[in-house]
Amino acid sequence: MSALVGGLSGKERAQLDAAVLEYLKKVAPAAADAFAPAPPDAAAQPGALERKWVSVVRLQRRVLDLEAKAKAGGRATPPPGGSYAPRAPCAHALRGHRGAVTCAAASGGLAATGAEDGAIRLWDCASGAAAGSLGGHVDAVLALAFDDGGALLSCSADGTAKVWPAAAVAAGGGAGATLRGHGGAVSGGCFAHGDGGADAAAVVTASRDGDVRCWRPADGAALGAARAPHGAGEALRGCAARRCARGARYGGDCAALVATCGGNTARIFALGAGGALADAAQPLAGHAHAVEAVAFGPDAATRAVDAAAYAKLSLADGAAARRSVVVATCARDGEARVWRVAPDPAAGATGLPAPACLRVLAAHGSWVRCLAWHPCGRRLSTASDDRSIKVWDVPDGRVVASLDDAHAGFVAALALCGDAKTLVSGGDDRLVRLWSCR
Repeated sequence: MSALVGGLSGKERAQLDAAVLEYLKKVAPAAADAFAPAPPDAAAQPGALERKWVSVVRLQRRVLDLEAKAKAGGRATPPPGGSYAPRAPCAHALRGHRGAVTCAAASGGLAATGAEDGAIRLWDCASGAAAGSLGGHVDAVLALAFDDGGALLSCSADGTAKVWPAAAVAAGGGAGATLRGHGGAVSGGCFAHGDGGADAAAVVTASRDGDVRCWRPADGAALGAARAPHGAGEALRGCAARRCARGARYGGDCAALVATCGGNTARIFALGAGGALADAAQPLAGHAHAVEAVAFGPDAATRAVDAAAYAKLSLADGAAARRSVVVATCARDGEARVWRVAPDPAAGATGLPAPACLRVLAAHGSWVRCLAWHPCGRRLSTASDDRSIKVWDVPDGRVVASLDDAHAGFVAALALCGDAKTLVSGGDDRLVRLWSCR
């Protein structure tokens, strides 16, 4: 191997000399005449010097991009303002439902919507093409939720819930297992996952009869006893779940966290073995009217929503903060609220942790019906009876985008497709709209 001179081998140095000479001949012929000729075996190729510099600049830009993504934990940090926000006009206005659209859910590139006509319709998020329908409910579909593995849960005013296997959803039709036991409309439901992977540990449903019930997803068998978390007969309106962080203690054994809303509050429970639900925190109280929906934030929200306070925590407290969760609620008082719920500070703690209200998001002029988190943890979409959809930068507590006439009536359904580039909405006008967030 040639000895290195000034960081270059002899051949590389000769090639550089030849490239410089070729460049000088074009821009300064007199200087080129004074420049020492390159060795015969190092003939320059036209434009060699320019190409080398362009390559260096491109490489520098690529390194800077990678460093920025590494600092952001592998995900590009959304710039402030309009990023990750739906833009008018909508990309697609989809017809098919014969009643007001009441709920929506999305998994990957597939969206599902439910309506007062009792039908579940499936849509391709990118093209807006119909992808099938699922029938079986005899009254309004009130809630939908996808499993990590692609199965779909539907909840209905007919008093039942159904679990549709991933194969049936993918095929755009098929039969689902029916969950029976509630004494009123099933208003919310979710798949509750433990640490075991994509398979859900339980299906959880909430009803207007005031009860929360847990079911085994494989066969629909009931798990444990029904529980009335907000008091006997207090109608429940929503239900959500998320995995427990490793090492977190929420009332003891915890495979997953479950949130329900009823009356003016929301409550958080630890789902244990056999479908047992234990109180995990004090009630999320602060709304002045009935809470319509509750949604757990993604993992990124734990740090993104309150970064300043997070940075001031000690090492021990920081570990606890990383095991805390962020929850959003919305209500008929026209507000959405964002809360942090931390686990028990120590094993055997007798008191339940008090949730902290981090943000009050108030800009709607009527009931706020539903919520949808963006996976970056900073953005939260809300939909209202005032016919608008708003996107909030949660850490700043400000609206970064607003669709003031998203539908011709109440907006009751929101879901963000898996690529985070399409927002799905549904309303009283019987339309499903797909909004581009690029």
